Amino acid sequence: MSQSIVRRVVYATLAIFALCAWLFVGVVTVDRMEDEGYHDIFIKKSPTFRVSFFDSYKSDAIGEESEYRKREDANGDWLPGTYELNEFLSYCKYRYGITVDDQEKARSLCKIANTRN
Repeated sequence: MSQSIVRRVVYATLAIFALCAWLFVGVVTVDRMEDEGYHDIFIKKSPTFRVSFFDSYKSDAIGEESEYRKREDANGDWLPGTYELNEFLSYCKYRYGITVDDQEKARSLCKIANTRN
């Protein structure tokens, strides 16, 4: 009987640990043209069930006709589309804890925080 209770406690502890890891650990994918790219594991600043993120600023454009082809402004700064910007801001929210209503300010804060890593 006591062995059954111990087993249940161990399983419950493992389930709680797995849930916490899922909520607080994220993986960012960075695609590079010169090599195979890499995955970076990080601790999230706030819990979410989303685990996989994409960093479009550290990733290279893939091919000439890619929908993720990088567009640049006059300063050579990359101009993301709506989808890429939302993905990047979501990544920054959970990795760096940046939650600013103004998208341009959030983008610049995220880029600064992103260059430190």
